[in-house]
Amino acid sequence: MTTIPIDENCSDWTSTERIDSLGDALPGCALYGTADSNDYYMAIKATVSIDPVIGPGTTIWLNTGQNGGTGYSPFDSIGADYNVTFNASGVPYLDTGAAGQKLISATPLTYALSPDGESLEIVYRRSSIDSSKGNPTTLSADGKASDA
Repeated sequence: MTTIPIDENCSDWTSTERIDSLGDALPGCALYGTADSNDYYMAIKATVSIDPVIGPGTTIWLNTGQNGGTGYSPFDSIGADYNVTFNASGVPYLDTGAAGQKLISATPLTYALSPDGESLEIVYRRSSIDSSKGNPTTLSADGKASDA
């Protein structure tokens, strides 16, 4: 498990921390994730210069239970137990339910955006996740997180 500095520099992420694959990759983005004993770390790294800007209204869906049949599904059957939603001021908070529906904490998440707003590093506390909704020790983009 690794601690990643949240500093808008996505170059410190390694290929072993990449959690998307060719089958589930978002066009123009690379997704990274890791965890340490206290926190989950995620990065969305823009791979083309025309990626959308991350900011107000952006939502990242988190299926912590690794079950597409439970949780909120804004599209397909993702079963999101939590979401990271950027409010109108462009600040991310951890929520549950629909985008921004139920705030987990009034404290914003620690994050860093690249100068062009297309790449993001973010961290959230493991303790903010209800263990009954899953608490994986690794992250994945395809529903195959591990509790090893």
